Amino acid sequence: MIGLGGFLALLALVLLLMGLSDQRRMWWRFQARRFRDPAANEPSDSAYRGQRILLLCVGAATAGASVYAFSSMIEFGPDHDDVLERVRSAADELENNNGQYKFPGAGENDGSWAEYINSDLRGPEADDPIAVLVSRSGDVERYRVAAPDGDVCIAMTARPRAGQPEPLSEDLDARVYILKTQVADRACE
Repeated sequence: MIGLGGFLALLALVLLLMGLSDQRRMWWRFQARRFRDPAANEPSDSAYRGQRILLLCVGAATAGASVYAFSSMIEFGPDHDDVLERVRSAADELENNNGQYKFPGAGENDGSWAEYINSDLRGPEADDPIAVLVSRSGDVERYRVAAPDGDVCIAMTARPRAGQPEPLSEDLDARVYILKTQVADRACE
């Protein structure tokens, strides 16, 4: 794709330069020698104008194709504002269910709430932002979500719902927690 993009960029440059140059001078320099009487065969002013417009249009279209060829190689991910909006939306979604969730099992997220956050952060891009546990103190966990122009921090407070029996340590799965979230447009402290 790089070769195609480079070729199209070079072709666009040549076509645009030809369109911007003096069409009459180009005809006399390259075409007039083919005729016995060049003055009688010289194109009209409207033919020169049409040729100039055609060269500029084709050059612009070729430049657009070159830009498309180069941009198709670049993967664009979500920008900072999009990541921040997704994190805020995920935080709101976690609290919309009255914040009542069962404790996540110990798996790839090491028993953190990241699995609930990350399921809400998913979008159409291949490189969706993910929440990574940064710190845990008491019932507050802080997660870093990497964004292009700086990190976004989401702090989650998980407290057991009132009126539940105290579970044994292996019975954490049966407990329901109330989640409260706070989103900050900065790195986690």
